Amino acid sequence: MQHEIITINMFSFKKIVGVALLVSSLNVSGAFASGSEGLGSATTGAAHMYNMGKRIYAEKIICKACPLAGKMLDKTSAAELLEGKGMAEKTFTMLSQDEQAALGVFLKRRFKL
Repeated sequence: MQHEIITINMFSFKKIVGVALLVSSLNVSGAFASGSEGLGSATTGAAHMYNMGKRIYAEKIICKACPLAGKMLDKTSAAELLEGKGMAEKTFTMLSQDEQAALGVFLKRRFKL
């Protein structure tokens, strides 16, 4: 009878560990897969500005309802966006100064400007 109690306890332990692993995996951010956000992401400095600029680029520049939706930037068009030239003029100026700075860090690093 003592052997049955140990088996039941071992089964309960495995069940608890399985549930704990499942719950912890659900807490991982979707952006974690892209390598820019999630566990251990920067909260200060240049890395934070880069990550913030990357988010602004995705959410305010190239999203489906954004001014540059469907456009692929290259080094030249990224430089024009930073300078506020051409079709990018309105896009860049609609951002706050902090957003412009973060986007600048992202674009300069991403396109080696």
